[in-house]
Amino acid sequence: YTQFCQALSINNKKLSPEQFDALNKYAIEMIQKLTKPRVAVNIQNILGVCNSFNILQNFENKQVWEVLLDFLLTKKDLYDTNPLFMHYIYKLYIHLTVEGVKLPQKDLLFDVIQANYRGVVDYIKNHKKHVVSKFEKMVRTNIEQNMTDLFGAGVQQRQGDEVITLNRGAAHDLMLVNDVTKIDDVIKQKKLPNLGARELLVPYTVDIFVGDYAIEVNGPWHYLKDQEGRLKENGYNALKRILLQKAGMKYIEVPYTLNAKKDHEDNQEIYRYLSDKIKEF
Repeated sequence: YTQFCQALSINNKKLSPEQFDALNKYAIEMIQKLTKPRVAVNIQNILGVCNSFNILQNFENKQVWEVLLDFLLTKKDLYDTNPLFMHYIYKLYIHLTVEGVKLPQKDLLFDVIQANYRGVVDYIKNHKKHVVSKFEKMVRTNIEQNMTDLFGAGVQQRQGDEVITLNRGAAHDLMLVNDVTKIDDVIKQKKLPNLGARELLVPYTVDIFVGDYAIEVNGPWHYLKDQEGRLKENGYNALKRILLQKAGMKYIEVPYTLNAKKDHEDNQEIYRYLSDKIKEF
């Protein structure tokens, strides 16, 4: 099911309202079967369905989300024992918040998150290690050397431990700290005084932040191929891009395919690529 949704996404296939209804009906029937006694359940598959609906921007049918969230809310035994499960639950909540989804089940999900928020933050801090590739260093250097030409006067690259407000909403502000290893220092300095209540930490990091531009330097593991063999972003990358765009960021993806020539030629191509992308905004 999730592979089918991924195939729709990477091949830019659009569903009609009738097809979306059929997809939702199937998902509801599938989840309801899993609630029966003695049925083995793979929780990651259920969360994969949630992510698929996110990628396809399937938010019109509230019933399917009610069924999905009701099911996740029954898995209380995993809240304390499975940090990865809580991480996925948290990411799902962040995405539903950015989309403006309002459901009683979503409020109950937040109660679960708030009760386990320290564990959520620790998981992000310990698992979001950022390794800078040679190509990313090349892109960073290119940006630093051509900052004014590319972005205009007065625009600066943001520091890794800077607290960036991505979204100010009615219920929550979504805050991004790119160097998550320093999140405890940020909390202690009271830059996020109500972390876990009003402010929520975004469970993503961004390679390069310049002004309101989010620039991602992506290696081959960020992509799948469509029917014609062209590179298309995978599901994880699509979720991240959608959230950043919905939160008002200008998202630019720099693919590894630009890093195919000698360094000085790469630098010229990177500059042209960034310049063209920035002009699109």
